Amino acid sequence: MRRSATILDAVSASDAIAELGLPNVSLLDVAGQPPKDRTVLSEFHTYGPDAFYMLRTLRHKYVYYVGRPPQLFDLEADPEELTDLVAAPEHAPQRAAFEARLRAVLDPELVDQQAKADQARLAERYGGFEMLRRREKMAFTPPPIAEAH
Repeated sequence: MRRSATILDAVSASDAIAELGLPNVSLLDVAGQPPKDRTVLSEFHTYGPDAFYMLRTLRHKYVYYVGRPPQLFDLEADPEELTDLVAAPEHAPQRAAFEARLRAVLDPELVDQQAKADQARLAERYGGFEMLRRREKMAFTPPPIAEAH
């Protein structure tokens, strides 16, 4: 189970952040402060096939999909994220740096496998994935489709 510095801080367990050696800070500590150029990581594991990790700095946003091509956006030049720069040769250093940052914190494929195993155990306890899908009312934007080779 992954631990969040923000959740630990919110339940008055902020001492555990240092004890666990978490590589992040509580969002409660940075709320309301001027933005700093630091990397922010978020992850999403659906019970479907797609998981993704997003790394964001003030200027760039990198999205790593498990099993699909990544995406890279320049948020200053393209705030609506209409132009994916991941394949542009001049942006190869940013792509490599973002992937290195991600892998320095976690193994995306392994973490997704662990999340899927946890989800399967919970789904079974609550009637299985089909029951959950029938009850689901979440609308979302699907990730890009991988190109056929």
